[in-house]
Amino acid sequence: MKQLIGKWKSDADDPSTQTSYGEVTMTFHEDGRLTYIIHSPKKDEAMRLVYTVSGDELVTDQPSAPAEHRTKFRFDASGRLILDDGGESSRFVRVK
Repeated sequence: MKQLIGKWKSDADDPSTQTSYGEVTMTFHEDGRLTYIIHSPKKDEAMRLVYTVSGDELVTDQPSAPAEHRTKFRFDASGRLILDDGGESSRFVRVK
């Protein structure tokens, strides 16, 4: 779980990620909070989630509208975060 901690943004060099997610930023906090921001030209939309890790799955939930969601994840050789949601892979790069 320690490898997840920090800020990640959707990989601008990956067309499938841009199609699926657009421009997003995820910040994984050590205390299990996840801040998910969807960036758009007019206005950013922020969602406050909680997360845990169960094996190779990222388990997220939104307290204001409870519904657990499980997404497989891994890190590639370049350190990018790869999310596999229902067979669709997306890449995220760490923001320094």
